[in-house]
Amino acid sequence: MTRVIFPTHIMMQTTSRCNSSCSFCPYSEVSKKLPQGDMEEEIFWKIIEEAATQPGIKRVMPYLMNEPLCDPQIVEKVCRIKEKVPQASVHILTNGINLTREIGESIIDSPLDWIGISIHAIREDTYQRFTGRRDFQDILVKITLFVEKALEKRGGDFVMINITHAPGYLTEKEKEEALDYWKNLGVKRIKYCPSPISRGGNVKWLPLVKYKGIKGCDSIWRNEMIHILFNGDVVLCCMDWQREVIMGNVRENSIEEIWNSPYYLEIEDYIRGNISPPEDFICLRCEEARGELEFSP
Repeated sequence: MTRVIFPTHIMMQTTSRCNSSCSFCPYSEVSKKLPQGDMEEEIFWKIIEEAATQPGIKRVMPYLMNEPLCDPQIVEKVCRIKEKVPQASVHILTNGINLTREIGESIIDSPLDWIGISIHAIREDTYQRFTGRRDFQDILVKITLFVEKALEKRGGDFVMINITHAPGYLTEKEKEEALDYWKNLGVKRIKYCPSPISRGGNVKWLPLVKYKGIKGCDSIWRNEMIHILFNGDVVLCCMDWQREVIMGNVRENSIEEIWNSPYYLEIEDYIRGNISPPEDFICLRCEEARGELEFSP
């Protein structure tokens, strides 16, 4: 696919925080090593104001490597995005832990196009081993009540349930129990992933890959999406948890300037296989890359 001259998809952290410790997510480790925080109003508005000048914007996602409901103003920000960039589809992906009745009602009544809820277990003991949390029953009740009300008021396309089949956690029997539970509630959109990935080698207990060289990337919207952290830094993609490849900062430059900068275009040449990347380049250990494998699971 040809790379667009301005990203049609924007993914950004209005906060970098998360309130869970899922076993196949790098957050627990990364959050101890790298600065975390909330996006300043100035940065948020700079992003949205520039997006508003681009009629080709298709989607804005106010979440990235985080839990969006850790931002108490997330619904207000969704409303701002839809007001300024009305043609864009806006959705969030949440673990549902902060999905109180009040927040749930505000989400349902907002212009959000749809919401994905990641809940990777349906049994209390599995959820606790998977996330380290002991409040599964409360969380399940909150999510269930929200789903029922959301489907009633917004229809079947508004809610997606996301289940990842983590080895050693979710059995085949429990997987079927989970699928049946959400289907019986009336959920039509269920995304089931048969196994997690290492997020570019950032989850060490999962099988790792190593490429001799890269000849492209299979990640969705790779040629169309920009990824912006809470502090304005633009990282390569949603696999770059360690912030290894910083393309620029939207506080200092426009999205258009960063997206078309010589450095960004050099990175493009690495990914396309036009020039050889450094030996430690993140894509050489990412499952989404295409190329000649040095080793794989």
